[in-house]
Amino acid sequence: MSIFSRCNQRLESCRETIPSLKNLSKDKNRLIACNRGGIVQFIKGNKITKSYNGKNIIRNIDIQLMAGGETISLIGESGIGKTTLLKVIGGFLDPDYGEILFEGKKADFKKNFIKVNMDYK
Repeated sequence: MSIFSRCNQRLESCRETIPSLKNLSKDKNRLIACNRGGIVQFIKGNKITKSYNGKNIIRNIDIQLMAGGETISLIGESGIGKTTLLKVIGGFLDPDYGEILFEGKKADFKKNFIKVNMDYK
């Protein structure tokens, strides 16, 4: 099925069921054909806080990444917490406070591995 191979947030059920066109947006002229209901949230961080040696590196950070190969950039001075935030979102560090959701459910990094691709430029 040609739609299945082109969609980057496909479900296994999409192999058998061709999605019907639905109006899922505020724009009444925009129809979406998706069994998931359009682009879904992939990873969400709520109130992420991480400290080292009593110093807050990141504090109360909210971040949301959508499925479908979204690319983001974290820009800031050296030592401001960019790498720490990515390590927390990727499950390599536990936050001191806050939670990480993976596809809407609390992330269990022992069961689910989230690949974080960091490119330093």
